[in-house]
Amino acid sequence: MSSHEPRDRTADWFAHYDTDAAAAHCQTALTTGRELVLIGHSWGSDAALRVTHQLNGPVALLAGVDPVMRPGSAFSRVSHRPGNAVLVVHVDARPRRMDRSDLVKVTGVMLGGGAAQAYRRADVTIRAELNHWAFADMLAAPGRDGVSLNDHIRNTGRPRPTSQTG
Repeated sequence: MSSHEPRDRTADWFAHYDTDAAAAHCQTALTTGRELVLIGHSWGSDAALRVTHQLNGPVALLAGVDPVMRPGSAFSRVSHRPGNAVLVVHVDARPRRMDRSDLVKVTGVMLGGGAAQAYRRADVTIRAELNHWAFADMLAAPGRDGVSLNDHIRNTGRPRPTSQTG
């Protein structure tokens, strides 16, 4: 935890196939008034989206980091944006030179139908010239406005600036 982040924040990790445990954990957090940020990488993005759909409460930030839908998910209800997601961010890795990790993504895209509609129509899309494996670098990659997913996470829960017209 860095010094500029709230001390009451915690981070928990769940495997992409353990959506029941993740949903139960998140629902408990919501009942205690915790603000939720759900981030998934690759198939984990599909899991984060599924968990968000299951929750009875707001998810302040839902992020798909180089998301890949699980086979059969692309045209299901879980592909759509959940009504309880306040902000949806899509980090899209588009490497200059592909490696093995990108072949995993391509295979997943072919089997799963690509990124979920919720991520394709995200509030914020950050394109990164990175390989699929470079999760930490994708978190730090700036969008066109210079704001990274890390920045969005840090700013979650803080008042957003409003534009004023004169």
